[in-house]
Amino acid sequence: MLEKAVSLTDRGPGAIGVLVRGYAHAGRPSDALRLLAELKRRNRTGYVPTGAFLNAYLGLGDYDQAFVWFERAYQEQSNILQFLKVHPFFDPVRADPRFQDLIRRWGLSRPCSQWSGDGPLYFAMGILVWSVAGEENNFELE
Repeated sequence: MLEKAVSLTDRGPGAIGVLVRGYAHAGRPSDALRLLAELKRRNRTGYVPTGAFLNAYLGLGDYDQAFVWFERAYQEQSNILQFLKVHPFFDPVRADPRFQDLIRRWGLSRPCSQWSGDGPLYFAMGILVWSVAGEENNFELE
């Protein structure tokens, strides 16, 4: 299924990063490393989203390299960081002090009950709009 996603996305880097993770978890490290090398080559000549590398390195269990890419994601304000507290891909590093520091710096250390006003509602609406914007751009918010 993930291999088909890579094909359907014309070898999109995000899909490749998830496939690296899948290969690593399936006990196919040589395939995972081959695809990671492709991401690195592509990154030398163009932009590859930090999330692709995060998925790859987390899947491979190379947490030190993952934190290099977490820091890059933070510097470029990557949208993958909005999922730090909830996405299961980040579970292996949740207890790491570097991850806790990233949560704090990204502003996600407070529980939702401490957010003021309608912040959580607008955040959820933003996620919804972001997720459908690629399919259609003719929506309205009231």
